[in-house]
Amino acid sequence: MKKNFLLTVISCLLLLSCKVDKNEITVELKSAINDSLKFNPIFEDLYAETYAEYYPEYYKKQLKDFNFSNNDSIVITTFNSDYKNFYFDLYNDNFISKEKLFDKKVDTIFEGKKVEQTQLLVLSDFSGKTQDIYIKTNKENNYKFYYSFPKNFENLSNTQEIIQELPFYDFSYSTYNEENKTTFRKKIKIFPSLKNTNYISSNSSLAQKSRITISLRDYWRGTFKYKSQKFDVAVQGFNSLYSSVLIKNDSLSFSYTNYPYNTNFSYNIKDTINLNDDLFVFDSINNDLSKIKFKKIDSADPFFSHRIRTKIKDFKYVDLEDQDLKLSSFLDKEYLLIYFWGTWCKPCVKSIPDLVKIQEDYKDKMNIVGVAYDKNKDRVKEFVNNNNITWSNHFTNKRKGIIRNLKITEYPTLILINKDMRILYRGVEKEELISVISKL
Repeated sequence: MKKNFLLTVISCLLLLSCKVDKNEITVELKSAINDSLKFNPIFEDLYAETYAEYYPEYYKKQLKDFNFSNNDSIVITTFNSDYKNFYFDLYNDNFISKEKLFDKKVDTIFEGKKVEQTQLLVLSDFSGKTQDIYIKTNKENNYKFYYSFPKNFENLSNTQEIIQELPFYDFSYSTYNEENKTTFRKKIKIFPSLKNTNYISSNSSLAQKSRITISLRDYWRGTFKYKSQKFDVAVQGFNSLYSSVLIKNDSLSFSYTNYPYNTNFSYNIKDTINLNDDLFVFDSINNDLSKIKFKKIDSADPFFSHRIRTKIKDFKYVDLEDQDLKLSSFLDKEYLLIYFWGTWCKPCVKSIPDLVKIQEDYKDKMNIVGVAYDKNKDRVKEFVNNNNITWSNHFTNKRKGIIRNLKITEYPTLILINKDMRILYRGVEKEELISVISKL
């Protein structure tokens, strides 16, 4: 035991990225440019639009400050790094009432202690044949040219190629955790928003034209060793309260094509993590995202999780004929594929023929069970009977039990387990699943 611990400490010193004692691991992270690792977009992409509709008098002042006329050819989009501080400023400048300020749950005493927040102001000029974007912060005097986009940018097929070629913009801002101020210097890219579903519906052409995505293009990364096993850490986010933390064994790979797969490695503060069969709690992350800490815990209870390489519970299972079963009932073969789907889910319906073929190709080594999350049991039965589905199906119309415990949020989701009920694969891509099965 002492020998293993000594090897662990030596490994960490060589990596220069972690500190280990018997009960605690501290991992130091370094900033890096992210050109491919897929994080959940809600932590990577920020969205902003004009205040012309919500605070028209404030917007008029924004235009007046630079002698711009109020028309559709010039649109100013505003992103606030601290929205409560923004509302506090609106109140002080008589753009909103005290009642409106209290509706936003703004602590005026706390906000009064802060330094001025940083606003990112994006000016779109539609007067020519392109959408020309200029950028400044509220702490700079003039707008600077950033990029010329086609006016129909969001409808082009090569938007990702254009985004890849965009220049970086260095955006500095401060956030407050309690009364601690943290300054961030993020590299961002700015482009017209590709999906308007992130915004409140509006018939205003000005609002629609103003919508901008601010994409965080750097992240924090690091490595550490525990009991001779190396682990990788990646963190993305706007601040410590709004961030995504990925932690994985280095024998596995992050996905560079879809973020749902990377949720296998996603952890929140106070989550339990299994490190080489020892249990730790993800204790904390620094305000500036540069350091995370784990603390060891002792537990006599078996550890179950929804992540790859961990075991799941032997969930109770009621099939469409109301028979009470358990998942282990289907482990008479080496592997079991659990398929989460619904008749309402178009990708699920489209993938059924592929799943039928997978069942036939691997019938000697694998069973399939379906978990249908749907509104109507009879509708599921009818669909099963009409679509050559011969595997057993469990019906539920509530987000509880196996769906809640395995944290199913994407449909379809495919989970492959072995006889030990350990997860071998979890994801949404059948091609990835087939690759895993073929290697087995």
